[in-house]
Amino acid sequence: MVSSSNEDLLGALTLAFSMEKGSNEFYKRAEEKIIDKKGKEMFKKLASFEEGHMSYIQYLYTSLLDERKLFSLSEFKEMVPTEFMEGGIKIDPSIVNVEDTPFWDDIDALNIAEDKEHESYAFYQKLIRKSSDINAKVIFEELAKEEKKHIKYIKDLKEKIK
Repeated sequence: MVSSSNEDLLGALTLAFSMEKGSNEFYKRAEEKIIDKKGKEMFKKLASFEEGHMSYIQYLYTSLLDERKLFSLSEFKEMVPTEFMEGGIKIDPSIVNVEDTPFWDDIDALNIAEDKEHESYAFYQKLIRKSSDINAKVIFEELAKEEKKHIKYIKDLKEKIK
């Protein structure tokens, strides 16, 4: 039987997974949309970061299930809706639907990505402060650290382009 503390953590992990999934989908669509080869590579790399986060969160989620059915990453992706992007922002279909977005250059693409990663970092920091579950805090601290690494990665790319 899963404890109520674990139920809360499962809910937090589901929200975190939904956010990472939303960002992953956004980055994949942006990669398809942008013309510039370097921009495509940047968005592909950012999408792969989010894919790694989704795997990590899915692993943590299934480890808390005890006797319940375990899910593969692809099954979990199907189960969890994409309502939010990183930062806890409710997804506006016009944001995710990049077909309506003008073509970006490298810097525009990186600025968008950096904004999303900053929002994500701030959101995980907020979850750390609000969570009463020590395990949830540890998980959100780890995800916040990852977002900081992404911010540094993006800033470094911007410096190389300039």
